[in-house]
Amino acid sequence: MNTLLRTFVFLRAVRSLLRSAAALWSVARCRSVLRTAAFGPHYLPALPQWVLYFTLVFCVQACWAQSPGEPLTLDILKDKLKTALKENNTTELGQIYRQLGEVYSQNPRTLSEGLEAYLLSYRYYGVAKDSVAMFEVGRRLSQGWMRQRRFDLAIEQLQKAEGYYQRTRRNKDLARTHALLAQVNNVAGDSVATTIYQQSAIQLAKTESDSSLRAELVHDLSVIYFKRNNIDSASTLVYEGLQLSLAINNEELIRRCMQTLGMVFLAKKSYTDAVYYLQQSLNYMPKRGDNPFERRDTYRFLAQAFEALEQKDESLRYLNSFVALNDSLQDIGQLEIMSRFSDEFNLRNKEATIAALNQEKTTIQSRYRRQLYIFISLILIGATILFFVYKFYRQRLRYSQTILQQQEEINRRRLVELENQSRLQSMQSMVLGQETERSRIARDLHDSLGGLLSTAKLQLDGLALRRTEFAQDKGFQKALSIVNESCQEVRHLAHQMQPVALANLGIGPAVNDLLNKAQSEQGPQITLQVYDIDPNLDNSIALTAYRIIQELVQNVVKHAQAKHMLVQLSCTDNQLAILVEDDGQGFDQNQVARGMGLDNIFARARFVGGSVEIDSSVGEGTTIYVWLPIQTKTA
Repeated sequence: MNTLLRTFVFLRAVRSLLRSAAALWSVARCRSVLRTAAFGPHYLPALPQWVLYFTLVFCVQACWAQSPGEPLTLDILKDKLKTALKENNTTELGQIYRQLGEVYSQNPRTLSEGLEAYLLSYRYYGVAKDSVAMFEVGRRLSQGWMRQRRFDLAIEQLQKAEGYYQRTRRNKDLARTHALLAQVNNVAGDSVATTIYQQSAIQLAKTESDSSLRAELVHDLSVIYFKRNNIDSASTLVYEGLQLSLAINNEELIRRCMQTLGMVFLAKKSYTDAVYYLQQSLNYMPKRGDNPFERRDTYRFLAQAFEALEQKDESLRYLNSFVALNDSLQDIGQLEIMSRFSDEFNLRNKEATIAALNQEKTTIQSRYRRQLYIFISLILIGATILFFVYKFYRQRLRYSQTILQQQEEINRRRLVELENQSRLQSMQSMVLGQETERSRIARDLHDSLGGLLSTAKLQLDGLALRRTEFAQDKGFQKALSIVNESCQEVRHLAHQMQPVALANLGIGPAVNDLLNKAQSEQGPQITLQVYDIDPNLDNSIALTAYRIIQELVQNVVKHAQAKHMLVQLSCTDNQLAILVEDDGQGFDQNQVARGMGLDNIFARARFVGGSVEIDSSVGEGTTIYVWLPIQTKTA
C-alpha cells in the first residue's frame, strides 16, 4: 500500500516539475518583452536571474489561475439572476439558485441562505419538469438539513428522491441517495436503518460496476464507522476506498480518503502516518476553488499530530495557518453578512417600489375586472332572459300542441263512439227487424197457411171416411200424406222462427228441444250441459243466446264433419257463458274469412254488450266461447 502511494506521489511530483519547466520556457520566450516593460530597459538586467524567473513564474501562474473555470462569485450570480427573472426562464433560474446554494452552503453562517436558494432551485426545476435536476438539488437540500439536524425533513426529501430513482431505475443516483440516508440515520442514531441503507448503496454500486461511485460510497461508509468510534472498520473501508480511487485516478476521492485515513491514524495515535496522509491530502487540494473549511480542519489535525510528536515548530506553523484561515473565513463571513444586509436593504426598497407598482397594477386590473364582470353579468342576464322567454314560448307551443292533440284524440274517440253507436243502432234495428219479421212470418204460417193446410187435411180425412174407394186409392193416400207433411213442416218453420218453448219454458228446455230436433243419425252426437241458469233471465238475452246456439249448431252440422258436439250453458259472475265445442276438422282463422253466420253471431253478442272468442286449428276441432251479460226480469 505505502509503495503504491509513494509511486503515485512521485508521479505527481514529476508532473509538477514538467509544469514548472513549461512555465520557465514561457518566461524565456517573454524576456525580451519584459525587459522593455515598466521597469525600464536598464533596470531589469540588474536584477538577479532567479528573481526574474520566480517573478515571471508567479505572474504566469496568476494568469493561469484566472482561467474560465474560476468559480462564480455572488455578484456574477446575482446579475445572472436578474436577467433570468426578467426572461422568466425557469430552467436557468433553477440552475442559478442551485449555484447560489452551493456558494452559501460552504459557510456555516450562511447555511440557511443556501437552503433557501436550494428550495427555490428545487421549485423552479419542478416547474420546468426537470425531475433529474430537481431531485439532485433535493439531495443537496437534505445534506443541508442534516447539518441543521433537521433529520425528519432530510429523510423525507431523500425518500422522495428514492422513490423517483426506483421508478426510473437510476441505480447510481439511488445508490448515492441510500448513502445519504445511511449518513442521516447514523447521525440521527438509527443504527438499523443505517446498516440497511449502507449495504444497499454498496450493492447497487457493485451492480452498476461504477468504481468511482463505489469508492465514494466506501469512503462515506468509513466516515460513518469513524464517527461511531469503530476505528478498525473505518480503517479497512478507507483503505479499500483509497485503492479504488488510485485505480481510477480520481484526485478528489484520493484527497478525501487520505484526509480520512489521517484522521483514523490520529485516532489510533499513529501520529507519523497521520502526518503523512494529512499532508498528502493538502497536496491534493487545488490551489483555487477548494473548500477552505476542509483545509482549515486539515491544518488543525496536523497541528494536533505534530504536537503529539513534540515537533513544536511544525505544530505552531500549522496552528498559525489554522488561526489565520479561520480568521479569514470569519472576516469573509462578516463581509458576506454585511453584503447580504446591503442587498436585502436594496431589495426591500426595490420590493417596496415593486409592491407600489403592483398595487397600482392590481387596482387597475381590479377596476378592469369589475367592468368586465359587469359586462359579462349583463350579457348573462340578457341571455338568461332570452332563454326563459324562448323556453316559455316553447312550453306554450308544446302545451298548445298537446291540447290540440288531445282535442283531436277526443274528437276521434267521439267519432268512433258515434260510429259504434250508429253501428249498434243499425244492428239493433236489424236484429229487432229480423225478430219482428220472424214473428210475423211465424204467425202468418201458423194462422194462414197452417189453417188452410189443416182445413185441407180435415176435408181429405172426411172424404176418405165417406167414400171407401178413396181410402184405398194410392194417389189419394199420397196426396193425404203430402198434406200431413206440409202441416208438420209449416208447424216446424213456425216454431223455428218463433220458438214457443223459449217463451213458455225458458232457455234450458228451449235449447234442449232445439238440439233434439237437430239430432240425426248422420250428424254428430250432441250433449247438452246446463248449470245454474237464472229462471228470470231477460227475454232479449235468452233470445240472443238461443239464436247464437242455433247458428253455431247449424254450422257444426253443415261444415264441421264432427262426431261429437258439446253445448254448455252456465251463469257465472253476472254473465251467461255459452260453450260450443266439436271434434271436427277445424279451420285456420287467419286464412278462412268469416261468413255471414259468424258475423251474425258477433253482431248479436255486441248488440247486448257481450263478447265472442273462437279457438280453432286445422284438424283439432273448434271451441267457441260466448259471454252475455245477465239481465233479470223486473217485477
